[in-house]
Amino acid sequence: MAGGVKALKSGLLLPAYVRLVNPEALEQDHIPSQVVYRDKQLKVFLDEFKVMKAGFPPPRLIAYGPVGSGKTVTTRKALTDVGVEHVYVKAEPTAYGTLVALGEAVLKKRKWGLSFAPLWGDIEAALPKQCIIVIDEAERFAFRDERRDELLYYLSRTRDLGTVLITNRYDVMRSVVDARVLSSFSAQAVYFTPYSANELTAIVRERVKEALDDPSAVEGGALNLIAAYAAGRGGDARYALDLLRAAIKHAVVNGLDEVTPHVVEEAKQDLERESLSSMLTSLSPTHKVMLLALHQATTIGELYTLYNRLAPTYLLEPLKERRLREIFLDLQIAGLVETTRKGAKWLVKPAPWLPPEFLEKLKASL
Repeated sequence: MAGGVKALKSGLLLPAYVRLVNPEALEQDHIPSQVVYRDKQLKVFLDEFKVMKAGFPPPRLIAYGPVGSGKTVTTRKALTDVGVEHVYVKAEPTAYGTLVALGEAVLKKRKWGLSFAPLWGDIEAALPKQCIIVIDEAERFAFRDERRDELLYYLSRTRDLGTVLITNRYDVMRSVVDARVLSSFSAQAVYFTPYSANELTAIVRERVKEALDDPSAVEGGALNLIAAYAAGRGGDARYALDLLRAAIKHAVVNGLDEVTPHVVEEAKQDLERESLSSMLTSLSPTHKVMLLALHQATTIGELYTLYNRLAPTYLLEPLKERRLREIFLDLQIAGLVETTRKGAKWLVKPAPWLPPEFLEKLKASL
């Protein structure tokens, strides 16, 4: 049903009785008033940060779990609630790039070109006396750059500095080879499991309560449908929030009074079209060919063999296994690959959320 509209300070047009009072609540990086269904994990972080504030050495923690399982929001919620000084960065593909990003966050300027030790020295001198460094998506550099040991060594050698690594790879520390790092960077593991559909419903409902002055404008059936789609993507709360935000925008643009399941369906189609187009634009030819090979392979070994067989067809050189692993890791981080272990083998297949037309559009983009 179409309704009247009015403009907010942001310039966004909304139905007359649906007012967006806190649009930030619909964003992935928003820290909500409460983190639901993560009580156990939140308590671990809160306890560690509280004893740190009381004078104990800062902790070293690793948050493990799949994409969208609440690792980042739980970590940041605990840091905020306890009032701990911290620096948050997303990892870069190399250890040095990650250190530069950390330097930019701490020093407020990008110091690219300094060697590891001087750059770390500048960062360490500028850090508060007791501080936590949070590195998100740590797997980005951990598996592809041997200098990860050097970065982790610097992070672990300072008594008043704590670290939280956030990763979707349970084997992230197996990449470490330096015995000093394995000894000094002894971290407590905090595990996050995928959200269920019921849990995802509760998450999006809480965000709607924070975002809208009239939460009933988003029907319960719409919330359930959003949760069901996110559950089908491995319990990914990030996708649930993206779809919720897209559905509300869709209702606004079309002058609708409420967000219904039909609106969610329409928003999902728009979101997937945008996501697919953006993804295909951002992928390199090597990543595209590996995705093409992925539709024919069943194991990682087969995938690498098929890539090198297909590469000349697209005027690409065959690659060594190390580079193939890096490309595969990129696709894993992007959520485009699903892997399962069967005995000694790793089975691979395209992520189930990819739309049916993906393969044809992938071929057309090469």
